[in-house]
Amino acid sequence: MAQARNTEEGLQDVDKLVAQYRHGCLWWVSPWLPVLRLFHPNTLRPVLMASASIAPKDKLFYGFLKPWLGDGLLLSRGDKWARHRRLLTPAFHFDILKSYISIFNSSTHIMHTPHPTLPPHPLTPSAPQSKWRAAAKAAGGPVGRNMLEDLSLLTLDTLQKCIFSHDSHCQE
Repeated sequence: MAQARNTEEGLQDVDKLVAQYRHGCLWWVSPWLPVLRLFHPNTLRPVLMASASIAPKDKLFYGFLKPWLGDGLLLSRGDKWARHRRLLTPAFHFDILKSYISIFNSSTHIMHTPHPTLPPHPLTPSAPQSKWRAAAKAAGGPVGRNMLEDLSLLTLDTLQKCIFSHDSHCQE
């Protein structure tokens, strides 16, 4: 049984699976735990549009989150979930979020922007290399990277820009 790798090559392997099985595939995480992966929008739509009573939340999967997250929108079910969802839906309407897309893109671009103090990448000598490529080069090949700090800074940067209209340059 092959194991999915936690590297860039592992992501490329998943991309190959998506290309080969355009609608979905079944992965066996263990001999008793199958994971159905759906890729195509037409395959996903019936699952995502199903009511909560038809597609209930898995107690085993969500149960370990309850001590940390409580019984909010993610973990609640039934009437409580419907009530919370009705309250939140207007705030996240697509028309409201459209005005923030440029901020999301800008913050993401900053995260991916090459770091100015690092030497240039051999394939693009005119541009400095990103901190991720520099870490891989220093290690002599692909490396695992804890993305928590990078994604936390991305989240902080985006929230400060959207909520407070403040650019703290925290990612730079």
